[in-house]
Amino acid sequence: MADFPDPKVISARLEFQIHGMHWTNTIQRYYVGSTYVYALQKHDENPDDPDTHVDVNYIHRLLIDDSTSPATATYQDSMRMNNVGHTQTLSWYQHNGHDYFWVGTNFNTNVPDEEKHEDWADQLGRVEYVAGKTINYTDVSRLITLARASQDGSSFGHLYRADSALSSDNGHMLVWAENNYKMYPSETRTIRYTIYDFNAINVALDAAEIAGRKTIACDDAEVRAAVVYHEYSETKDFFLPHGSCQGVELTNADSIYVCGGGSADFPEFGRMSHTGGSQTSVEAQNPEFKDHKSETEGIQIKDNRVYFGITDSDNPIDERFHIWSFPSSDF
Repeated sequence: MADFPDPKVISARLEFQIHGMHWTNTIQRYYVGSTYVYALQKHDENPDDPDTHVDVNYIHRLLIDDSTSPATATYQDSMRMNNVGHTQTLSWYQHNGHDYFWVGTNFNTNVPDEEKHEDWADQLGRVEYVAGKTINYTDVSRLITLARASQDGSSFGHLYRADSALSSDNGHMLVWAENNYKMYPSETRTIRYTIYDFNAINVALDAAEIAGRKTIACDDAEVRAAVVYHEYSETKDFFLPHGSCQGVELTNADSIYVCGGGSADFPEFGRMSHTGGSQTSVEAQNPEFKDHKSETEGIQIKDNRVYFGITDSDNPIDERFHIWSFPSSDF
């Protein structure tokens, strides 16, 4: 496999300005709907005190006003989730008459000291949005042992972090998982991509709830049987824009998208097939990106456009959060 492909430069368009937020922390992922935008924001309590630190994420609901260009999305209400970790996973879907968000949950504490603040999520689960409600990750019906996200349930070592995405029709679910090579040097760094029949995963979660359980495991028979495409793994030449994963996405054709970019980078996006082939990439540019410390987070494909979030950390709060897009045909 070659190195990450050189990106083609394309132009991004500002879609939404986000208003009414309470905190300046980076938005990890947006989900753009028809009436509302939902925003996932990590806002820990006492992050510098290990004795009183609480890992906190909020899902915010923002009302869309598309009477202007760009449109605005204004804060309405929130739901609090404790101990679900640092994640860029937030996908809405319906199952058996319920509206759910698919989110990252739990967090990995077995990380280098300099990364203790990251709190990377290492499980995935479904949450029903209820404004004003507070839940803990143990309240969430969830998929665990993601180091074993494979057709035979075999492990690639110790898990470091995981993210996920749903196809546009919610039929398939991608698990993106990276092993904990930093804490276990004998393990070769590995990133694994596994695609599941998402309805089968939800049926397994339903059965677990009926039995009084909250978890299903990747090496359970019903979960292994739900694997649509046997995992594709990388052990070198990683498919990481700017060397990082700031979110993943999956299309109905099972093409995999990864985005990356820190405050010093232009947003970069890669696309490949579920087997790792047909790799291509683009770099999104706009004059607005040049003069601010702008961090790229999250990716969503909707109506043939690629949406992504930018947090401009130099700006006041009502000018800090934006959603941009470009045509998926730019790839």
